[in-house]
Amino acid sequence: MKTEYRIPMCDILYFESNLREVRIVWKNGILKEYNKLDVIEKKLEGEKEYFLRIHKSYLVNYHYIAGIGYDRVIMNTGLELPLSRKYQKQVDEMLRGQMEKIK
Repeated sequence: MKTEYRIPMCDILYFESNLREVRIVWKNGILKEYNKLDVIEKKLEGEKEYFLRIHKSYLVNYHYIAGIGYDRVIMNTGLELPLSRKYQKQVDEMLRGQMEKIK
């Protein structure tokens, strides 16, 4: 039996893809969905204020990013996720843009 959940976007920390399974990591736990991360990313295009691709396997809610290193993103939970070279510039620009809004 299939169960559907409604999770507020602001409660989702990140999506992690492994083959055809996507883990949705949120404040209250982890849900799994059989899908491709690219499909989920397209569905979330209207939510650019929340989600940012950092790796072929990770789509993160940038509100939960505490810092970035050369090859990793540090979440405010202390978890470190890989940051691929392909997405480094995009991540840096997004975070700089958000910092400018705060000033």
